[in-house]
Amino acid sequence: MIPKINNDYSCVIQGWMLNIGCSNLREIAAYALVYANSANNQGEMSDTQKWVILCSISDIQKWLMCSRLTAISTMNKLENKNLIKRYQVTINGVTFNRYRAIVPTK
Repeated sequence: MIPKINNDYSCVIQGWMLNIGCSNLREIAAYALVYANSANNQGEMSDTQKWVILCSISDIQKWLMCSRLTAISTMNKLENKNLIKRYQVTINGVTFNRYRAIVPTK
């Protein structure tokens, strides 16, 4: 059964994204998702006035069509490569991750 994907998210893989140091297409797709949805009204303003994506790891897992563990691993790899920034927010005792894309400088 194919999981239902949130219709509010979209992304385009741009040419420059192929040259930022991602190891595979899954990382590129995850980065593109965060980048695209960090740049529009899908998020909230962070302290640096950049949009932060609100989708959950479950949404990312569905987009990447992979296991939860693989989605978490992919996001951790992007964070370790300084391609995304993760913010953790606790609401009613539950911790949520928020992501912001970091555009590498040349």
